[in-house]
Amino acid sequence: MRSRRRRSWVVVLFAAIGVPAAALATLFACPLLIIDLKIDKVRRGQIPIITDALAAFRADYGRLPTEREGLSALLNPPGNESHPYFRKLPIDPWGGSYIYHPVGDGEHFSLYSLGRNGVDEHGGGDDVVNWEKNYTCEDYGV
Repeated sequence: MRSRRRRSWVVVLFAAIGVPAAALATLFACPLLIIDLKIDKVRRGQIPIITDALAAFRADYGRLPTEREGLSALLNPPGNESHPYFRKLPIDPWGGSYIYHPVGDGEHFSLYSLGRNGVDEHGGGDDVVNWEKNYTCEDYGV
């Protein structure tokens, strides 16, 4: 009889303390998880897809799109409008467009999302970029 009471107490104690503590922990852990998933969607999903399309454009035309053409060149390739690389350009998880800047050598480019805050920080802050970068909770206001 005593062991049943003890088990009952454990269940009641867990329900009274454990469940609210777990719920509180979820409030803090979930935003970080959501942010990481959105960053991963951009870094491991959309940016590589756009990068591959830019590589195909370079293979077809011997150059990257100019600054003026931008990513729109992937929708309407010069002289080949009937075979676009995309029907519609990807939008980042925060609803923004990707930023593309060719580098002067014509071989490299920067490609990034404006991130959660929607402000162009030229790859800094919470911008999600196509180069190596460490992302911090501070950048995301968490």
